[in-house]
Amino acid sequence: MWSTRTFKLENYSYKSKKKYKSHFFYLLFDNVWKFHIRRREVMKQILYKLAKKYIKYYEGFSYNFNKNGEQYVLKSLSNFPIKTVFDVGANTGEWSKLAAGYFNEADFHLFELSESTFITLEKGIESKTNFRLNNHGLSNSSGIVTYQDYGTNSGLNSILQDVSYHKSDYENKEGLVTTGDEYCLKHKIEQIDILKIDVEGAENMVLEGFSQMLEKQAINIIQFEYGYTHADAHYLIKDFYKFLNGFGYKLGPLKKRGGYIHGF
Repeated sequence: MWSTRTFKLENYSYKSKKKYKSHFFYLLFDNVWKFHIRRREVMKQILYKLAKKYIKYYEGFSYNFNKNGEQYVLKSLSNFPIKTVFDVGANTGEWSKLAAGYFNEADFHLFELSESTFITLEKGIESKTNFRLNNHGLSNSSGIVTYQDYGTNSGLNSILQDVSYHKSDYENKEGLVTTGDEYCLKHKIEQIDILKIDVEGAENMVLEGFSQMLEKQAINIIQFEYGYTHADAHYLIKDFYKFLNGFGYKLGPLKKRGGYIHGF
């Protein structure tokens, strides 16, 4: 029912009343339509977020070693004679400490570029005599590099200078890097059983620094991170396939229940 008190139609002619009612219906329709659009946009956002979560669940995406397959692989290899393990981008050493529980007779070589994070690394594993800690990084050449430092113990630090994925504040710092081949030659390392690399988009540069070891197939197992930062590096998964296939290596994604080797 129309309320003459609310809309004050008693002071208008029939023509004015009809025009007023038409305007009211237009506003009502417009608001309902805008509400429908907003609700549809909200539903699209909700479905998008749910879809992303499902994809991550399906693909086993997680930083938890027990959920992303890393611990499963270590456990599966525990009966093999693992003697030498490299952890490039060791951060605070959590992966190496987990791996040491399965390979207690292996020699571990840890590399951490950040000086402040390296202090944490030293404190966390100072009692492990089979750990060699190196406060420098590995790359495809030796020398001083500038890297983005996101703070003590951050897992975002990268030697890439054109990184747009991480939005956090950072400070440009300098650090020392060498190649994996030079390090192995210096320390008389002829075989690496497990090479783990997590260096925020510079994984290909680390691998290139092991070219001589790769040529001899002196590295048995390689685990490297592949993610959003490789778009900034302009080095995609097909490039990893091309590079490593050239040395006779096979690749595949790591899932919760292990790795799946397949072509690109």
